[in-house]
Amino acid sequence: MTMKTILAATALLLSAGASADERAISCDGCTEWQKEQAASRTTSQGKVTVFDDMARTVTRYNVFTEILDVSPRTSWTSVNRISVDRSLKTLWASYLESVRGVEHPGIVHLPEDFPMQSVAGALQDPTFTSTAIENHLRQVSAFQQLNRNASSLISKGLQLNLGLVDLADIIEAITIEVEFPDGSTMEYTVTFSLNQGTGVSRLELSPHGNALAADGYPAPTSALGFRNRSFQDRNGSLAEWISLARSHGVTIYGANSGGTVMDCVVEGSKIVCTVRPAR
Repeated sequence: MTMKTILAATALLLSAGASADERAISCDGCTEWQKEQAASRTTSQGKVTVFDDMARTVTRYNVFTEILDVSPRTSWTSVNRISVDRSLKTLWASYLESVRGVEHPGIVHLPEDFPMQSVAGALQDPTFTSTAIENHLRQVSAFQQLNRNASSLISKGLQLNLGLVDLADIIEAITIEVEFPDGSTMEYTVTFSLNQGTGVSRLELSPHGNALAADGYPAPTSALGFRNRSFQDRNGSLAEWISLARSHGVTIYGANSGGTVMDCVVEGSKIVCTVRPAR
């Protein structure tokens, strides 16, 4: 190899080194080889921290690509494992532990005085309901711990020059089941919005689906969904089911009768519901 070629190769390496970066990725349940391959796909020159949810580990690699200015042009990449900040490992383990605490059993029982008494109310005003559930979860110790641990992990990652976008991908979304006071349920996705200035996370909810009435059957999303169904009142929840039925064009009889049960049937070409006292 000529001196000119060596100098050209050195210049290329120095140029690549100047653009070296710090990255973070997830590789859940991956082998060491898979993590190395994932790191090499993430960057051609720099450090890559790999978070493994299943193994509850954090590993870090130095990715180095050498390019020789010869014909044909030749390059190869080496991936070497390097040390990881010990506190980052500890914070990752704590974060995962708090995630487990929220996911199992993963059911949130809303209090009797919650603003929405049923899934019917949530379906009609999803934004208000999600915000109200968020406010409730901030008072629940398990979610308080999760939010603190997520913020601590993000803050440490930023101190180590890991990108905010990468960290946002690593802080996983969690699906929980919310039970409303009347016994109806719905799944929500818990995510964390990240403040780019402070690195502090904020818990946010969005409806995930699988809305079920208290009888375990899917909550109606059309007039036909009310066919041959009965809904019982609990702390005013019946008013929400009546409102949901009306929003789908269902005719309601006896809505102001003071009844506590709504029975819905097919009458001719339309669905009608009758509110009556409990037997």
